[in-house]
Amino acid sequence: MKFVSVFLYLLLSLSVVAQKVSVNVVTQESWPPGKNVPVTVIIEKGKLQGFARFYHELPQGFIVENVFSDGADFFRDNNQVNYVWLDLPDKEIVTIQYLARADELLAGSFTISGRFDYILEGKERVSVLAGSASIRLDRSASVESIEFIEPDKQEQHLIINDSIAEHKNKTEMEEVTEKAVISDISFRVQVSISSQRFSQAELEDRIGSKLKYGVRILETGNMFKYQSGSFKTYTKAAEYLEELKNNGVEDSFVVAFDKGTQISIKDAQKLSEK
Repeated sequence: MKFVSVFLYLLLSLSVVAQKVSVNVVTQESWPPGKNVPVTVIIEKGKLQGFARFYHELPQGFIVENVFSDGADFFRDNNQVNYVWLDLPDKEIVTIQYLARADELLAGSFTISGRFDYILEGKERVSVLAGSASIRLDRSASVESIEFIEPDKQEQHLIINDSIAEHKNKTEMEEVTEKAVISDISFRVQVSISSQRFSQAELEDRIGSKLKYGVRILETGNMFKYQSGSFKTYTKAAEYLEELKNNGVEDSFVVAFDKGTQISIKDAQKLSEK
């Protein structure tokens, strides 16, 4: 898996304190037009607190959806993707992620550039340039499997049970809060992510395919992740994924969980073999 990783380090030497901040931007090199592609920004801020802002400049013709803001307010201002913290989280690493989709008619290459601003000791504004990442639009490219680096701790897990939904109405989904903690490894297929909540019928219309298994909605910030099925092995999940892709659900991919926490596919496969 190829990623474009941009590292820029700023070292401020003060009379007593040395403050180090780094910005790491991760995304794939080739983007398929018309598809949501994840952009992840990891800010190693150390002990910094207080007001801060991160922004990315995108070309015209892009639609952006926030995935994870890590306590920041997210907004789009013309071509800028903005994350603003009135008070930075009390941890050394802050992670944000958004989905960017290029218009299907766009072609060629573009760059992502941006900056992280913060207030040092409540007095001095300091800027860390995030540099630029070169991206190529390629209609033959595909969206690589998305691993959410730091899932929202406020994430609400909602499960939709097929039998309940059928009992009420086949065109609606009954949302039941997951109370039991999953005690083992499970694999699911994520079929969509959106800023809107859909019924099962609406979701199936959106992706253009009927779903064989129940759907879980994971709410993260103002985004909703739709995941179908729950399998003990990656092989079974991959078979379902292939079936969905053959039905035209090209943006679907396999995700893995351990006791309700999302983990990497590689780690899940190792644990499931034990």
